[in-house]
Order: sequence, then C-alpha cells, then structure tokens
Amino acid sequence: MKKNVLVALAGIVLSGCLQAQIAKGSIFTGVDVNYSSIVNSFSSSSALTAYATPLSQNSFSITPEIGYFVAEDFVLGLSIGYSNSWERVGTTYVIPPLTPPSTVTITNGLSFTPYCRRYFNLGEKAAIFMQLNVGYTNTWGSYEPTGSSGPNDELNSGYIFAVSLTPGLSYFISNKVELEAGIAVLGYTVTSTTSNPNSSDTQTNKVSNFGLNLSMSAINFGFKY
Repeated sequence: MKKNVLVALAGIVLSGCLQAQIAKGSIFTGVDVNYSSIVNSFSSSSALTAYATPLSQNSFSITPEIGYFVAEDFVLGLSIGYSNSWERVGTTYVIPPLTPPSTVTITNGLSFTPYCRRYFNLGEKAAIFMQLNVGYTNTWGSYEPTGSSGPNDELNSGYIFAVSLTPGLSYFISNKVELEAGIAVLGYTVTSTTSNPNSSDTQTNKVSNFGLNLSMSAINFGFKY
C-alpha cells in the first residue's frame, strides 16, 4: 500500500515599480518562500515476511531578491537564499518482529544567484521575458544512521554551480501588479558532495549535468507587486 501527502506553499515575490513598460532606475525587492511536506509509506506481506517502510520529507526555503533596471525593460538582480531539507526513512518488520534503526538525512544550503532579465512588451498588459541565472550554492548537512547524534553520524559538505536560461510570460494586472510564468528550459549544473570532510575516510562525488527541460514540472509561477 502506498500513500502520498504533499503540501506546498508556492513562491511569492513582492516587488515595486512594475508596469507594462518599466523605466530605467526602477527598483524591486521581494522574497520567494517555498515549503513542502511529503509522507510516503510502502508495505508488503507474504507467508515469510511482512514489513512497512514509512518515508517522511520536509523542505523549506526562503530567497530574498533585489533588482535594478539599468535600462528600460532590462533588469540586473541578485537573490540570496537559504534552504533546509529533512528526510527520515525507517523499516518495521512484522514477520519476523524487527525494527532496524531509522536514518535521518539533513541538508542545508546557502545560495547566491545574480541574474539579468529582458522584457519584450506585447502590448499594455503583457510581455515576454528572457532571464539568465548564474548561481552558486554552498551545502552542508549530516546523515544519521540511528536518527540521533552519535559517533556513527556522517557529515557532508559541498557546492552546486548552476547556469540556466529561463523564458517566460508576464501579465500586468495593473501598473504595479504582475503575474508571471517561467520555465527553466536550458541549464548546466555541477554538483559536488564531500562526505566526512574532516576525517581520513573522505569521499567526494562530483556530477555535471547539461540538459533541455520541457516538462511541466519545470514551470514556475510568480506574483509581483
């Protein structure tokens, strides 16, 4: 039996000085807030064994940003974000009766992402935009085999470097309110993770990825004021 519960708070951006044609010298500030909680359970039974594996995941991120229009309809900006994710996995055997230790994985991240965006007006109410993002995220966390602090904990640290090109569509409800939808279509990401960085048993894993993403999951919606 498999159950999924997902609660998500979409990112909200509050900003000022937005209108269908954005003048040079305008400034906007804002913040993205995201939260998700997932509960997933899997159970199985047979004549010899029966077990249940619950999975709990929680994640939260907050990303303030500021942008300045260096020219009409062209903005340079910077976002700084903090993220935290927590995951617990445990298995309980009914036949035979056994409860192995659960594991808890905690990951934190601090990101710095400068970006530039160019608006192309389609009229008084709508515009398309193209945004280039170049981001760096410092990550750290722990893997706890027993679910609590102890000598078996495994610490990790690393970084994520990402470049993405995001086209999108903006609709201006008024001269200060904008609804937008963007999709991270083209991107390059380098992820590096080092386990036990302060011990003799250090392991580093580095993965590079370049891809074109046209799936619905890559679409982001935003609100600006």
